[in-house]
Amino acid sequence: MMYRFPVCFEIGKYLLVGGLGFLIDLVVFIFLLEVVDVGFLIAKSLSFLHASFITWILHTKHTFQVPRLLKTKVYLGYLCVVGFGAFLNVVFASVFMSYLSEPSYSAALSSICLIIYNYYMSKRFVFRERL
Repeated sequence: MMYRFPVCFEIGKYLLVGGLGFLIDLVVFIFLLEVVDVGFLIAKSLSFLHASFITWILHTKHTFQVPRLLKTKVYLGYLCVVGFGAFLNVVFASVFMSYLSEPSYSAALSSICLIIYNYYMSKRFVFRERL
């Protein structure tokens, strides 16, 4: 079945990795915010970057299966997408925070928005099939 619908299988793997990234992002965010006691924006920025690095590793090995020789080139593109994504994530989290009183909810909503953004940008620009 996975070979009959390869796009669905790929999206499923992407969502699993993204879900793990979401959990890493949320746990690191809460740890930095409540245990380390850093500010909201710093905690959100660092948690997102940490989760992005873990998801990069998993996406190259399992979701998009990048050949070893292309990993450096693809990683640079991924850093650009994730770098802009980090900016969007902080902006989204800040906007959601203005409507929600719980920082964890705003962090969760911004992470969900970024899963959608990152899949589209990764599929379209970073991990596209190479000749």
